[in-house]
Amino acid sequence: MKPRVKLWLVAFFAAVTLVAAGAESGAARFRYATPLALPSSSQEELAEWVLTPDAYRATRSDLADLRVVRAESGEAVPCLVECVTQEREERVRQSVELRLVKAEELGDKRFQVTLERKPSQEKVGPLCGLSVQTPLRDFERRVTVEVSDDATAWRCVAKDVRIMDLSSHADFRRTEVVLPAVSERHLRLTIDQMDEALTGATAAVTTSTDADGAVRNIERQIREERRPFRIDRVAGWEEQVRWVRDARPLVAREVRGVSDVPAELKSRFPQARLLGFEAGRAPLERIQLRSAKKILSLDVLLFARDGDAEWRQVASDRVTRIAFRDFLDERMEVSFSESRAAAYCLVLPDGEAAADVEVIGGRGPDYRVVFPYGQGQSCVLLAGDPEAEGATGYQSEQIRELFRRGIRTVSVQTVGWRENPRWHAARAPGEVKWLLPAAVVVAVAVLGLAVVLALRRMPDAGRGE
Repeated sequence: MKPRVKLWLVAFFAAVTLVAAGAESGAARFRYATPLALPSSSQEELAEWVLTPDAYRATRSDLADLRVVRAESGEAVPCLVECVTQEREERVRQSVELRLVKAEELGDKRFQVTLERKPSQEKVGPLCGLSVQTPLRDFERRVTVEVSDDATAWRCVAKDVRIMDLSSHADFRRTEVVLPAVSERHLRLTIDQMDEALTGATAAVTTSTDADGAVRNIERQIREERRPFRIDRVAGWEEQVRWVRDARPLVAREVRGVSDVPAELKSRFPQARLLGFEAGRAPLERIQLRSAKKILSLDVLLFARDGDAEWRQVASDRVTRIAFRDFLDERMEVSFSESRAAAYCLVLPDGEAAADVEVIGGRGPDYRVVFPYGQGQSCVLLAGDPEAEGATGYQSEQIRELFRRGIRTVSVQTVGWRENPRWHAARAPGEVKWLLPAAVVVAVAVLGLAVVLALRRMPDAGRGE
């Protein structure tokens, strides 16, 4: 065999060894390698895989360590990693001015006002609700609404709707009446119990003392003031419907309570009740609380922590609950920006009032991986490389272009969630761990030897000429 042919063969085998070692090392950087079950198809498809709880626990917070590769060759597949979105209908309120036409007292302690929508040159939509504006506090009334085209023939559209204020018990006020989208111009409101409205109580205390300063007598006077219910204004609203293309639907998340209370937060809030929990590093934007108390209004703080980092505050909110007679209104949800923290701690500064409060669940967005595949191809999902570099996804703009052309996705599933045997082997002593450095040394040595042999051959060639 000619020396030049030998030289090229040696260089070729050295390069193959180096590339194989590099490919092995690249796959070994990912702790998880999970096959994807791709539906059979006679044409190219866009596959969509929604991350599972196992995937959220295994990946980085930015999801930059997710990769899709061909099962046979290990070739990287273009993929898009993004939040799951959908088109959603959203209703936006627009105020409507109402003019008072008549006000009169009825029997049985009732009061009635007649209103009309002001004429407008613009096209107006149906009226969807009313707001009764009053300066009074601590009341409960029922409102009946009728509508008419000509202010003579009336039809009822809302009967005995409750409006109320519970300022003495909780920070709660509701004075809106929702209507079934009425287009009539005239409206008539009938309100019950107009002559009995509690506005407050006044207490006066008088003391008298003798020459030595001793108290001789105490006089107390308590006065409860009542006056007629007052309406300052009735405002209306229309609703316009618009479609939001990139709405982020929130799905239910399972949360698990932990018994350990962070010493750092306990020292900062000694009188507070602390509730620790975790959600498997799944994306969270809401947490739901529960309490059996009928009247409840609590300030809450939410802290999060990643690994050994310090606790950071992610939310400050208030939760309320009112169970009054047959009326129930509760807002027991805490909202915050999306978080994938390893641990959370809910701080309730009023520990006594929050004695029975508990975290029962959470909600957050989902993420998906979209990639192309063809007939007979198989793919593997790689994840779990904390040192992965580069942007999230691979050639993702090309995938978005396919979306803009109307290509639909097909849903795929993972075949379980599997750890990567190469990752374990690369960390086992005396096995594949030394493969890449050894391959580099061998390749450099072989290439160096080839160069030396080539240089030695050059003088002989010169003498031959």
